[in-house]
Amino acid sequence: MEKKEIYDNLAKTKDFEFKYWEFKVGEKSHEPKVQRNATEYNFIIEGQIRGKVDDIKDILLEAGDYIVIKPGFVINLQEEVIKDTKGITIKVPSIKDDTIKKSCFNNF
Repeated sequence: MEKKEIYDNLAKTKDFEFKYWEFKVGEKSHEPKVQRNATEYNFIIEGQIRGKVDDIKDILLEAGDYIVIKPGFVINLQEEVIKDTKGITIKVPSIKDDTIKKSCFNNF
């Protein structure tokens, strides 16, 4: 078994999913999404971003901050990347096709 296969198996199981991510200043915003069943734990390692959760706009997150998002909330934490940002997201549980993008909201 290759190292990458071992890492992929540890980063995503049926119980949880672990993802490291980076966004650069000026990078295009992600489309809003919603989790049907998973709770998301988002940790900001470095940088600064502005986003929204449901009707709460202008949520500012920076190094050391975290936000917990329950299932059913429409989120877009990367509406604006103020400083290059690195972070970690943990989803519990990890369910295939649990994330619904805005372009598919009519199916939700």
